[in-house]
Amino acid sequence: MNKALVAVNAVLIAAVAYLFFQVHFNSAKETPVVTASQKANQMPVTSKIAYFNTDSLTEKYAYIKEKNELLKEEERRLTSGVEAKARALQTRYAELQQKSATMTEREAEAATIELREMEQNLETMRAKAAEELERKNIEILKELYKKLEDFLNRYNKEQKFDYILKFQEGGFIAWGKPALDITDDVIKGMNEEYQASKK
Repeated sequence: MNKALVAVNAVLIAAVAYLFFQVHFNSAKETPVVTASQKANQMPVTSKIAYFNTDSLTEKYAYIKEKNELLKEEERRLTSGVEAKARALQTRYAELQQKSATMTEREAEAATIELREMEQNLETMRAKAAEELERKNIEILKELYKKLEDFLNRYNKEQKFDYILKFQEGGFIAWGKPALDITDDVIKGMNEEYQASKK
């Protein structure tokens, strides 16, 4: 009986020693360092992604080219109006300057008020011109984003991307795999639709 008890104790001591060494040596082992790129390679790819270059779209989309030309014409028109008013102010200032030596005090005050009003009108005209250009620019951008969204919805019915990202220089996306770049498709498709809409 004693021999059996000793044998059981010996087996228990051996088991405890085995467990102790297992725990001790397993915790002492260094866990391997996994880099970010290794983690990315281990992650399952579940999304289909594409991107397009907004700078190229802005440069090559006929709608934007035409709208930019119209905006430049509007800017020239507004600028010429402001410049004409500025010249009128300078001319009037020169006229009053010549007469200043022979003016009465009341005439001098009236001339000062007149020039001040002309200056204020000029500043108001400049501000309105800038606001008008900004408003038209925002309208163009809204129209562009609407056209782009509509096109991408139609385009993606066939392509079935999970995400279509906008890429631009200095933007959030620093690099994209060239195989995922759909810029040419977007420009070609949007230009075709725009030309068809003009007919």
